[in-house]
Amino acid sequence: MEFIMISLVRLKARYLQSGNLIIFILLLLVSVMMVLCVNLLPLIYEKLVSPPVKENLPRQSSTIDFFVSFFLVLFAITVFFALSSSVTRCFYKRASNEEIKADDLFYYFALKRVFVNICFRLKLAALKLSGTVLFSLPFACSCAFLYRSAKRGVSVQVSIVMLLITVAFLLVGVLFFSEFSSLLFLCPYLFLSGERLSFKNTVLRSIRLMKNKKAWLRKIKLSFGGWFLLCAFIFPVGYVWSYYRQTLAVAAVSVMKE
Repeated sequence: MEFIMISLVRLKARYLQSGNLIIFILLLLVSVMMVLCVNLLPLIYEKLVSPPVKENLPRQSSTIDFFVSFFLVLFAITVFFALSSSVTRCFYKRASNEEIKADDLFYYFALKRVFVNICFRLKLAALKLSGTVLFSLPFACSCAFLYRSAKRGVSVQVSIVMLLITVAFLLVGVLFFSEFSSLLFLCPYLFLSGERLSFKNTVLRSIRLMKNKKAWLRKIKLSFGGWFLLCAFIFPVGYVWSYYRQTLAVAAVSVMKE
């Protein structure tokens, strides 16, 4: 039954993609171009703006550099989160059988939405980061202990045992983070759905809906392993990227409807 459900999700995603592949590839190209432009801003400032500032305002140059760097980082984060949510919304709309419009790519760049979006994304990123730190802490501690033991010149047998323990902690940490990430899978889609839920209620609803779907979601993601390997040899990046994102959106909508 689970295999049939995964096949149905992928079939629907492929059907939705078939008539919109050019639009999805344009989404990818515009996204890449925007990210590259944002990443070029620090270089432009360093090469064109910073030298005159240092020459004319030598005492204030360090302060100006600090504030400019701060605003460039803030601007980059804002653009990245707005772009990520807008692209996800496009795939979510197609999974909900809605048409994509030309301005949908810039939906979360509007002033009335950008602040709400960045607050939600920062909270979600902080939650995922805290989970990453928590689950990687045993691995980090075992690495530090292994490093100190190696410097003290312990026996080979002890080093091998410590290495195996470190690898075990790494695998356990990855497994737990995968479980944790799967529970939060629906958070962006619940936010995009338009329901006015608080961040806490969004997380709780995602956890409740995904509690019995974690293995199902992992199998969907793992089923794209061959496709991602194919990108390394034949380079169908646009097709695989849009197919994968559309499949995740279809999976999210199917779980939310249940």
